[in-house]
Amino acid sequence: MCVVVCVQAVCDAHKRFIFVAMDMPGSTHDSRAFSFSALWAVVDEGLVASDFYLFGDAAYRGIVVICMVYVLVYTVFGRF
Repeated sequence: MCVVVCVQAVCDAHKRFIFVAMDMPGSTHDSRAFSFSALWAVVDEGLVASDFYLFGDAAYRGIVVICMVYVLVYTVFGRF
């Protein structure tokens, strides 16, 4: 039997984990898992410090305090 969980974690500038959530099944989309996490409650209440930055992928778009990481995409038509 194989058990899969969705893991979301936050590290500080010193590479130390400061938040870890592993309470959702692996089939759960990242954005849904985040919406049920304790970290979302902190973000939603506006309690994130002004010098604190979160980075995420496309699953976290639309959340003001999360900076999305973009990768340049090259196609036959050029770069986007």
